[in-house]
Amino acid sequence: MVALSETAPASPAGGRPGIYIHVPFCLKKCAYCDFYSVSDTRRMDAYADALIQEIHQSPRPCLAADTVYFGGGTPTVLPVITLERILEAVYAHFHVCPDAEITLEANPGTVTRNALADLHQLGISRLNLGVQSFHDEMLALLERLHDRQTALDAISFAVAAGYENIGIDLIYGLPHQRLDTWEQDLGLAVSLPVQHLSCYSLTYEPGTPLDSRRINGTITPLGEDHVADMVLATYDILVAGGFDPYEISNYARCDKTASVSLYRSRHNMKYWEGAAYVGLGPGAHSFDGRTRGWNHPDLDSYICALLSGTPPPRTWEHLTREQQAIEAIYLGLRTCEGLDLSAFERLTGVSLTETAAPFIALMLEKHHLEIAEARIRMTRTGRLYLDAMVAQMIDLLSNFDDVTGP
Repeated sequence: MVALSETAPASPAGGRPGIYIHVPFCLKKCAYCDFYSVSDTRRMDAYADALIQEIHQSPRPCLAADTVYFGGGTPTVLPVITLERILEAVYAHFHVCPDAEITLEANPGTVTRNALADLHQLGISRLNLGVQSFHDEMLALLERLHDRQTALDAISFAVAAGYENIGIDLIYGLPHQRLDTWEQDLGLAVSLPVQHLSCYSLTYEPGTPLDSRRINGTITPLGEDHVADMVLATYDILVAGGFDPYEISNYARCDKTASVSLYRSRHNMKYWEGAAYVGLGPGAHSFDGRTRGWNHPDLDSYICALLSGTPPPRTWEHLTREQQAIEAIYLGLRTCEGLDLSAFERLTGVSLTETAAPFIALMLEKHHLEIAEARIRMTRTGRLYLDAMVAQMIDLLSNFDDVTGP
């Protein structure tokens, strides 16, 4: 591995920290999902009590947080009054900017018109709906609770409640999914009053029901060529529809009055830019620029520890320079701005363009990468080869001395 400088700053990113809150409840586990969740909603009150204790125990970042993100699980399974208690505890303990982005993930099958209005009154400024598909047969395959009409109704309810920043998630690459079916989903999404789209390729996570069906042959994954066609169709349709492709899976509706879309997920940008964030709840991760910690994904031990006055079981990991270099390359190349080459060299003590010069030259020739304004970034077709390009760059770095030096 390249000998990386031990005097480099901990993180190339600055800015304000974010707060992530994991709500580990789902009415029903979806067939493809491996995020930590439980279906026993009888423990929601105990969870909220424990979470508020963790909030009060948490150290305060030096700077005020400018994002709060409720993820899951399904945060909208919690009663509005419970979410209100949690938000009050956050504002009482942490410094939160007055204009903070407050995001709530929601399942279309667990929201009502009145609940969304109440949540907006609480200060939820950004709603992210897990639509996944507008085709009922695809939703049945994924074992979602809602159907097409329920998803459309949820968006209408959100607009009526006053939300001006609505995002939806969509999944492509499903078994038997046709390109024209996916294009219909994208076209409908562009026509709806939503400001953000997250479009993810289906992955078969070990231990999920969907992966078990893949293994036993009940379902057959879509071919790589078909998935590649969907990747490019996503980019082409959404860019033509006025969306900013600011990250490989994320698109924000463009605002003609701003050079950068105002609807980019401010919170998720922290992950891609290496900024700090505080994670609360079972399974939640925290990061301070060099050290990552995560609460163990076990609701019982989480509740037991915090309600007895002790911190929840968690693990901490101090990132090596090698790990920081790998993450900087992978996360940086995911974004439309790309990897800041000067920041990477300050972080690692290594010039990527010198160390991987022949490979980068080849990718430039193939138009998979481009370099502009001291940044290296993927092109439209480069989106098809991101993982392979990152792996090759990391392999080239590994041919040098150990990350810790001699």
